[in-house]
Amino acid sequence: MDATAGSTLGKSAANYHALSPISFLNRTAKVFPQRTAVVYHGVRRSYRQFAERCERLCAFLGSQGLGADDVVSRFEHQNQIQLPKNAS
Repeated sequence: MDATAGSTLGKSAANYHALSPISFLNRTAKVFPQRTAVVYHGVRRSYRQFAERCERLCAFLGSQGLGADDVVSRFEHQNQIQLPKNAS
């Protein structure tokens, strides 16, 4: 059942915000920084740690000349979740 079923309250900035993967990660890192975000081969990363790693990767890409409108993709055979190991 829709949470707003029977309500006349429409979407507004005060009660609704669409989450993108980036805004979800940023929000969750602030609200639940110690909760586990990723577990891979026994390595656990909290949302804060995962967000920090993503920020370091973005900073590295920026230092290589990539900007906000550039597209970065990654292709892997039999993809498993991967965290950047050397983006520091």
